[in-house]
Amino acid sequence: MGAVRDLFTRPGWLVAHAVVLTAAMVMVLLGLWQLRRLDDRREFNAQVGEHLAREPSELGQLLSLQEDDAAYRGVVVRGRYLVDEETLVGPTSRDGAPGYAVITPVALPDGTAVLVERGWVPYMAAPQVPVDGADPPPGQVTVRGHVVPSRQAARHGPPGTGNVVFASAADVDLLASQLDVELQPLVVVLHDQEPAQDGLPLPSLLPQLDDGPHGSYAVQWFLFTAVLLMGYPLLLRRVLRDRAPPQAAAERLRVGSRD
Repeated sequence: MGAVRDLFTRPGWLVAHAVVLTAAMVMVLLGLWQLRRLDDRREFNAQVGEHLAREPSELGQLLSLQEDDAAYRGVVVRGRYLVDEETLVGPTSRDGAPGYAVITPVALPDGTAVLVERGWVPYMAAPQVPVDGADPPPGQVTVRGHVVPSRQAARHGPPGTGNVVFASAADVDLLASQLDVELQPLVVVLHDQEPAQDGLPLPSLLPQLDDGPHGSYAVQWFLFTAVLLMGYPLLLRRVLRDRAPPQAAAERLRVGSRD
């Protein structure tokens, strides 16, 4: 009984119990968090899939919608590319190769412009803008694609210049500061265009509508919790078993001396 009492009265063991219980609680919470992220991912995927399945709309029809309602809706844009205002966004990878997304504004008939992500170019092809070998079609174009929200760029450069050549995200507010025309508050990801263009940039990929790793991460955290909660009592049992023989022998000696 003394060994059992030690496991629940000694400060060292009390600390160990507290650490194990805390770790188990943290891992359960992490598993539940991953399940919530899985639910959010599935809700997002359902919304994106439903928006992408709709018939494309003219850009003007989407500008009156809330950002979430317009995101990932198909859109048709007509205008001409402002090649001298091209920007690189990234870095981003494709099939394991580093590169950038090419963002080129399209001037619209109403005097405004909209940022169009024309596609991806490898890193070595994009030391500067406009990107050599990736010129857009001249004159009037019709761009078909889908809308994505503007995102704030955490980094942009090159430093010390007023002209943004590269940015970490397609940031409408950032790029609007260097344009002479008003930018619409969204970005269009190109699927195809007329006139068509071969070669670079490679068309951007559609968003992947899968569950991601969240389900497997949740299972891992719950398995870690189960291993801990089953393994720790076994460890305590082994400690008691290792301590039992000397105590039993001492008890026998005391009984023998009384006799």
